[in-house]
Amino acid sequence: MTHKTAFSLQPGAAGDPIRLLASIATADEARIAVAAGVDIIDAKDPMRGALGALESATLQAIRAIVPRSVPLSATTGDIDAGETARIVNEIERIAAAGVDVVKIGFFGDVDFSPLLGALGAHTTASYAFGRRVGVIIADQVQDWDFIGQLPSAGFSGVMLDTADKSSGALVDVVPRPRIEGFLRTARRLGLFAGLAGALRLRHIREVKALGPDIVGFRGALCRAQSRTARIDASAVREVRDALQEALVRDVGTTVLQLPE
Repeated sequence: MTHKTAFSLQPGAAGDPIRLLASIATADEARIAVAAGVDIIDAKDPMRGALGALESATLQAIRAIVPRSVPLSATTGDIDAGETARIVNEIERIAAAGVDVVKIGFFGDVDFSPLLGALGAHTTASYAFGRRVGVIIADQVQDWDFIGQLPSAGFSGVMLDTADKSSGALVDVVPRPRIEGFLRTARRLGLFAGLAGALRLRHIREVKALGPDIVGFRGALCRAQSRTARIDASAVREVRDALQEALVRDVGTTVLQLPE
């Protein structure tokens, strides 16, 4: 059975807009982002790292605000890949809060195979199998070959992000050919692909030319461009409008349909 209502993406066709993912930390910020017309709401705590996890009560309050027509994702936190049991427990906790997608980070140069093997063993809906998105922390992880294991471990998509937001945007710290190769690999595997990591309004033209399915923002949507400040409605609309400007992309079409 597929879950089509809450999260169904058909990106990549010529002229289609890239989806805007807005990271929010509270129900109030979720309300602002929904009103501004973002495509995906991503719940995380910027005070607790690149992928800081929110408490269950906060996630439930956000879920109550975000309509089912708008996909809602949430992060498991900045957890070392060796803490397999903790990651599995976080996936279950976050999925139980009613989110559509659980985002799981890959930090550091380690062997991710044990973690991916463990995740592949948890195939029930309560563990969000098929509704997982991997987040590669590109300024920490050098070997991305493990992407090939993501589909069998219940992942439907993968994103690039950064941990050190002060060192520049993703497109400043990762060479363009490497990002292009990442996007090609993801699509070849049937995964949707996203880019994030200290991106600002000035990076949108470059990012759009790369042609990802999703682009994620936090700092660019906040007052004074500070990721720990409150989301600003006018900033969200400005980024949304810049992404919606027509740009023909020469990529294939990927359809994401998530299981119940």
